[in-house]
Amino acid sequence: MKLCPTCKLRYPTEAAHCFVDRTALIEVPDPYLGAVIAGRYRIEELIGAGGMSTVYRAMGNDGDRPVAVKVFRKELAGDSKLRERFRRESTNTRRLAHRNVIEILEEGDFADGVPYLVMEYLHGSTLEVVLKRARGPLTIERTIDLMLQLAGGLARAHDFQVLHRDLKPENLYVCPLPDGSELLKILDFGIGRCLLDSRLTSNGEIFGTPQYMAPERITGTEAGIPADLYALGCLMFRCVTGRLPFTAKDVTSYLMQHLREPPTAPRSLNPAIPAALESLILQCLEKDPARRPVDAHAIERSLVQLGTLHPRARRSSGGFIAPTPPARSLAPATSASLHGMFATDSASLWARRAEILSQMLSRAFPHGTTAALAGAYGRLRVTVASMSEVHAQWLLEQRRLDTLTNVAKEAQGRFGRAMDALGQDLSQSRQIMQAALAAATAAEAMLTARGASFRQAHAAVLALGQGAAPTMETTHRYRAALEALEALLPHAEELRHAQERGRQGEDEGKDLEFQIGALRSQLERVSQASEAESAQAQPRIEHLASQLAEMEEVLVRAASELTTAMRGRPELIALFRQLESDSA
Repeated sequence: MKLCPTCKLRYPTEAAHCFVDRTALIEVPDPYLGAVIAGRYRIEELIGAGGMSTVYRAMGNDGDRPVAVKVFRKELAGDSKLRERFRRESTNTRRLAHRNVIEILEEGDFADGVPYLVMEYLHGSTLEVVLKRARGPLTIERTIDLMLQLAGGLARAHDFQVLHRDLKPENLYVCPLPDGSELLKILDFGIGRCLLDSRLTSNGEIFGTPQYMAPERITGTEAGIPADLYALGCLMFRCVTGRLPFTAKDVTSYLMQHLREPPTAPRSLNPAIPAALESLILQCLEKDPARRPVDAHAIERSLVQLGTLHPRARRSSGGFIAPTPPARSLAPATSASLHGMFATDSASLWARRAEILSQMLSRAFPHGTTAALAGAYGRLRVTVASMSEVHAQWLLEQRRLDTLTNVAKEAQGRFGRAMDALGQDLSQSRQIMQAALAAATAAEAMLTARGASFRQAHAAVLALGQGAAPTMETTHRYRAALEALEALLPHAEELRHAQERGRQGEDEGKDLEFQIGALRSQLERVSQASEAESAQAQPRIEHLASQLAEMEEVLVRAASELTTAMRGRPELIALFRQLESDSA
C-alpha cells in the first residue's frame, strides 16, 4: 500500500503520485500505518516501541482529538500469558475514571489477531525525562504537587482493588497545562493485577523495577497495596533529593539494600526538605508493610497539608512540551482531508471533486470522451452518490456510540466520587486502628515492664500467709503492692481504651468495606450493561467503515485515471488549481 503524505489518501502499490496535487506517494513500511481501527480511528504515525508493544498516534473521526494506539508485538502473539497481561491494562484501567490515570478508550484485535488498546494522547514527557532535565532535586512545591496527584490516582486504583506493581518515573507522564500547572498521569497497569483476580499470579514470579521494589515483592511473600506505597516513597525520595534511596551497580545489590539497609535521611541530602515530608517519605520506606501509611488516601491527606504550607506558584505557560519525536512518521495532514474517507466532510469534499472532474471532462472533450474515461467517471459518480448515505449512517452510529460512552463515563465519575468519599472514611478508620494498635502495644509493653515490680510486691504479700500479724512489715508489703498496682492501672486503662478504639475502628472499617464492595458491584453491573450496548453498536460502525474504505479505493482509482489522462492540458490549469486548493 502507498499513502499520500499530504492528504492521507491510500493508493495501490503501483501508483506513484497523488491525483490531487501530484505529491509523490510514500511506501508504507508499517502495515498498521494508515489502518482504520474500531471503525473510527486512523493510525498516522509511530511514536514509540517497547518490549511488549508499539505505540502509534491516530486520529478519530472528529479530526481534532489525537489518540494513542498501543499495539501488541506480533511476534509475541503466541504467548497467551503476555497477551493476557496486555489485556489487563485495559481491564484494570478503564473503570477507574480518574483524571490522574490514563484513559483507555477502546480495545480490540486487528484482522491478524493482534490486540490493541486505544487511549488518550498525552502532550508532555515522562517524569523520568523531567527528573533528568532538572539535573538535581525538584522544588519542594513541585514535588508535593506531582506526588499529591500520584497519590490521588493510586488511591482510586486501590479503592477498586487494582495494584500497579511497577510505579516508576517512566510510567508517570507530566503534562503541562495552559495555566502553568501540571497534570500527572499514571500509565501502564500492564503488569498490575486486581486483588479480586488470582489469575496470572505464579509462585516465584517477580515483576517490577528493582530501584522501586518493596522488600515483600523481593521475598515472594504476598505483596499488596503497601508495595505500591513503598514505590511511591522511592519516587518522593528521588524527586526531593535528585537520587534514589539506594544506589547499586547491579540488580542483586539493589534488592539486598531494599531488604536490609535503611535509606539515607532525605534532609541530609537536601536540608530544604520539610521535616514532615521527610517523615512521610521514611514511613513509606519502612521495611515492614504494617508500619507504612495505611493507604494512599493517608499519603494524600499528608501531602494536602504540606501543600497548604508549601503552595506551588502558578505561572503562564508558554505552551505544551512537544511529545517525543516519532521514530518514523507520516507528514501532518491538512485539516480538510485529514482522514480521507473518514473526515467529517469527506462526502461533500468528494462531491466537489466529482463536479470539478466533470468540468474538466467537458472542457477537454467537448465532443465526447473515451469509453474508458466515461466508465471511470461513471464509477466515481455512482460511488459518490452512495457514499453520502453510508457516510451519514457511519457518523450517526458513532454519535450513538459516543452517547453510550458519555453516559458510562458520567456513571463512572459518580461512582468514583462516591468511592473517594468512602475511601477517605475507610482510610481514617484504618488510621484509628493503626494508632490504637500502636497505643495498645505501648500499653502492653509498659504493663510488662512494670508488671515485674507488682508481681514481686504481690508475691511478698502472699508470702506473709493467711495468719499474718498486723506488723509494720505487713503494712510495708501491702503498701508496696498497692503502689505497684496503682502504677499499673493507667497503662491497663490505656490498653482497654486502645482495644476499644481498635474494635470500633474495625467495626466501622468492615461497614465501609461492605459499602465500597457494594459500590464496586454496582459499577460492574453498570459498566457491563454499557459495554454490552457498545458491543452491539461496534460491528455496525466497523461494517460501515469497511464500506467507506472500499469506496475510497474505487474513488481514488477512478480520480487517478481521470486526472492522469487530462493533466497538462492548458485549458484545465485553472480547474486543477481549484482541485488542489479545494483539498488544501
